[in-house]
Amino acid sequence: MEKNQVTFALDIGTRTVVGLMLKEHDEGYEVLDMVIEEHAERAMLDGQIHDVEVANVIQSIKEEMEKIYGPLKKVCVAAAGRALKTERASIQLDIEGKPIMQTEDILHLELMAVQKAQEQLAQMQKESMLNRYDCVGYSVICYRLDDQEIGNLMDQQGEKASVEIIATFLPKVVVESLLAALARADLEMEALTLEPIAAINILIPQSMRRLNVALVDIGAGTSDIAVTDAGTITAYGMVPVAGDEITEAVSDEFLLDFPAAEKAKRDFLTETSITITDILGFEMELSSEEAVEKILPAIERLADAIAKEILFLNNNRSPKAVMLVGGGSLTPGLSGILAKKLELPENRAAIRGIDAIAKLKLSEHISGGPELVTPIGIAIASKQSPIQYIHAYVNDRAVRMFQMKKLAVSDCLLAAGLPISKMYGKPGLAAIIEVNGHTVSIPGGHGKPPVLFKNGTPCTLVDKIAHGDHLTVEKGLNGSEPVIYVKGSP
Repeated sequence: MEKNQVTFALDIGTRTVVGLMLKEHDEGYEVLDMVIEEHAERAMLDGQIHDVEVANVIQSIKEEMEKIYGPLKKVCVAAAGRALKTERASIQLDIEGKPIMQTEDILHLELMAVQKAQEQLAQMQKESMLNRYDCVGYSVICYRLDDQEIGNLMDQQGEKASVEIIATFLPKVVVESLLAALARADLEMEALTLEPIAAINILIPQSMRRLNVALVDIGAGTSDIAVTDAGTITAYGMVPVAGDEITEAVSDEFLLDFPAAEKAKRDFLTETSITITDILGFEMELSSEEAVEKILPAIERLADAIAKEILFLNNNRSPKAVMLVGGGSLTPGLSGILAKKLELPENRAAIRGIDAIAKLKLSEHISGGPELVTPIGIAIASKQSPIQYIHAYVNDRAVRMFQMKKLAVSDCLLAAGLPISKMYGKPGLAAIIEVNGHTVSIPGGHGKPPVLFKNGTPCTLVDKIAHGDHLTVEKGLNGSEPVIYVKGSP
């Protein structure tokens, strides 16, 4: 982002769209303006835009901003965290008689597991094309050698090696529907990020990511989760339970329509007592503490769903801390209940608002809370670390990749949907002979791994990929048949 340049950003949520104008100064950032509009109907589902009505809301926000800032042609946006699909998979290889395992062997094994996860996801979604999903990240849960868990397979030998991974995918159609909605509003995508990355980049800087921390963005329809550890973002996830569940509980308990229940829910946070009128016209006054007690089962269910997903993403262990953002994070008592379910001290699960964003200033007419963390993060992160699509070629076939990190040859193979396991050479045929009346089987040689070339030069899976690179993948050589020698006794 250039100094003093004004950036237009949109956060397209399940119920609302937030538009804001952000300016970068030498001393930090300033939010100049903000417009929030609700969808007239249920136009968003699982992060994908399903209705032209979303484009109408975007157009309305754009026109409101243009009254002050002039014509707007470009916007920074985010692919919703609720659109991400997380899948777990494991794969096992026979390594008996093979050389000691090296980095390239381990990477091949991991990629095969990621492709298996991709295949499982495609089968669940009843789709035939694996490359309809971009892998935006994966982390290793564990390695095993001869069915025993091991810290690393490097320099190991044995009979069987396996790896279990958790991988996260973004359906390509989500980005395509986002582009279509912007085009309807005569807007061009200036930069793209992922919502969990947007929030993490401004709340958990790189220097903090060595800590195992979970960030939970609780919106209206979904709770989006990202986990950091060992210096990186290790996993993303989502649960379809969020603020609306609490509103529905208020509606059911006190016989209110949805808008009245939403207002009552917010009043619980600011008032010691509230007065409500149910759909039959009866008025009642009750303390906020009493009201919260009546909807406690719904709050427990929300905390339970979030806790289970955090544990799933974090290899069945509690993180060191949990940060809560988004409007739903203000649900009374949620942070304490969540800490208890994760067996953390109560002060290790906390709401984080925009006051946690370094060097940020708000215009006087804007009041901010945790619900603004993600919109502001989108504006900042999409310019600092924009995600772009790049094109490369695998065996002369064009592939498009979602560049949210430095892409490697391995990412290119995943995007191409090339089945790594089938690119290995086949084992050589075994020989069966009879010696002194006993049948002996002598195995053939192991098949060789595929051979990789980038722009005609041999390369490895970890080599970087740039826009326009050409990859060639040649199937590995088959193993040789055994050569048998007969040696007589001296």
